[in-house]
Amino acid sequence: MTSNKYVVLNCPTLMGNRLCYSKVIKQCADCTDCVIKQVVEIAKDIIEKDCYENSDAKAEKILRLFDIEEVNK
Repeated sequence: MTSNKYVVLNCPTLMGNRLCYSKVIKQCADCTDCVIKQVVEIAKDIIEKDCYENSDAKAEKILRLFDIEEVNK
């Protein structure tokens, strides 16, 4: 996982949580083992390394599915 902190705003966990939204956002930013973030990181790696023929276009499509917001440390 990358060291940059970010939040996946359209994550089902965030969207379904009716508790204090700012607390949930902070928890998401600090979470590094989330399956959605793992998918995001794999897609970013594929785009960065361009290891597979035509896979970068698919990885970009995957990333566009997520509403990702960088979080200041």
